[in-house]
Amino acid sequence: MKNKFRMRGGFVFVLRITGMKQFKNNTMKSIFCIAAMTATLLTSQGDVKAQMPYNVTTANETYVPLTNATVLNSNLLWSDTCNFTIPLGFNFRIGDNTINSLVFSQSNLILPALSGTQSGFAMLGTSLQDRNFPDGPSAVSPVQYTVTGAAGNRVLKLELKNAGFNNEKEMFGTTNDFVNIQIWFQEQNNSIAFHFGPSTITHFNDYFNEKMPLGFIKGLNMEMFTFQKFYCLKGNPMAPGMDSLNNLNTPSGFDTYPVSGTLYRFIPKTGTTAVRDVNKIKLGKIYPIPANDVLYIESAATDYTISNLTGHQIMSGTIRNVREQISLQSFSPGMYMITLRNNKNETEVQKFVKQ
Repeated sequence: MKNKFRMRGGFVFVLRITGMKQFKNNTMKSIFCIAAMTATLLTSQGDVKAQMPYNVTTANETYVPLTNATVLNSNLLWSDTCNFTIPLGFNFRIGDNTINSLVFSQSNLILPALSGTQSGFAMLGTSLQDRNFPDGPSAVSPVQYTVTGAAGNRVLKLELKNAGFNNEKEMFGTTNDFVNIQIWFQEQNNSIAFHFGPSTITHFNDYFNEKMPLGFIKGLNMEMFTFQKFYCLKGNPMAPGMDSLNNLNTPSGFDTYPVSGTLYRFIPKTGTTAVRDVNKIKLGKIYPIPANDVLYIESAATDYTISNLTGHQIMSGTIRNVREQISLQSFSPGMYMITLRNNKNETEVQKFVKQ
């Protein structure tokens, strides 16, 4: 099947690639994908709780690159004008749709299909591409997937490996920055998890328009470029809140890019009772706050990680006692975040001040 790929310089070349198509009016839809991810707060937090069809949890888990994966771009260059169709191998529910294949579109969207009105997931709000695009000679950023597990408990893992930024190429003429991301689709409970791996990002505001969005997009009209709601995680990536959005004005999303090992799991709600937009797990307490040279943890958690407010990890360790003592003598005065994690990979983030 012939498919056209429009290059940034206006040239068009033709490749034969199964499972990849060109959007109608690529320019308009690329603009929409970025603009739709930079929306403003519309409704109250109560509306978020009542309407958002997923509960969201955050966790920290070591990022493991895929091995022996099926490569969708067949070692050919790809950009944000490309669409990839991925066979799931099992039935899976996104929003109100049950599907057995999904579409990864324009490096931003996870959808059931490319036409009509769809509900799915939107991420990043920036244009990713192969780091060698458009000059070649060959692809260095595979889009790939694997399916693991037995029937009833299968997981499809989709990975963007070593993906680069269109804005870096166009604005700075370099291809130094990259991201690694996996999206997991769990057959057993229809949950979707976004796993963030190693990355280098030196121009955050230029790539993400000051905010990096991630969330569930409802009622996306593929022809009119409109949507009903976008439930977008926002603020600190380690302890996010959520906005409910429907227009294309002021940016909303994460203040910084998530550090490697961060994951966000979207779990379908099973009842009608409104719950918190982002689940808050309580794993223990820390004291004193503010602290001087010692911080105490009283918790049933198994380990901890301490980071500064930009997300840079400073210290990590194992919690062996019900009352664990951590030395802060090497810490500079200021505010920090401590992430507690238990053996179920549930996490809680708390802040403390070092005097």
